[in-house]
Amino acid sequence: MQKTVEIILEKTRIGRAPDDFEDFSTLGEYTDEMEPGYIFRGNRPVFVEDWPEDTERPDKGREWRCFIPPDNGEEIGTADYRKYALEDYERMEAFQRGEWAYITMYVSSVITANIGGDGDFLTNTICSSLSGIENDCDRVDIDGTISELKTEQYASLKKIGFSEEEIEKSFSGCKWEL
Repeated sequence: MQKTVEIILEKTRIGRAPDDFEDFSTLGEYTDEMEPGYIFRGNRPVFVEDWPEDTERPDKGREWRCFIPPDNGEEIGTADYRKYALEDYERMEAFQRGEWAYITMYVSSVITANIGGDGDFLTNTICSSLSGIENDCDRVDIDGTISELKTEQYASLKKIGFSEEEIEKSFSGCKWEL
């Protein structure tokens, strides 16, 4: 005898979570190496090539001594290189001070299957997500990301076999609030 399985699309929700796999490749990295174009860390950041030769260089201490800006296509030493390198340095230092973090935005829907009628349920969560979002980005960026995730989630639920009516009901009241 074949069992009848009833599949129910529960509520869909929007949320955020910490991103535990930060990728700083677009900002740069820390090092103890001292090369032209690198920035000495400190109260007043100084490019390695600008450090006076007759002055002792900073000790390593507990933290990395220098910051390596990402390759932004500019030639080391040019005004544009310095401008973008210092912006990236300040952004990375702000991260180190805890002023911002990477987060994951997600749209998730719970699907419940009644697999026997006697209280046996199987529950699964379908999720569309995007990681690597800076938590201090503009609200417009967050709203755009959420809109894209909702569209992706809608398509996934449709592909599983849920009707537009079921999906709309699941999405009702589903909104992002900071």
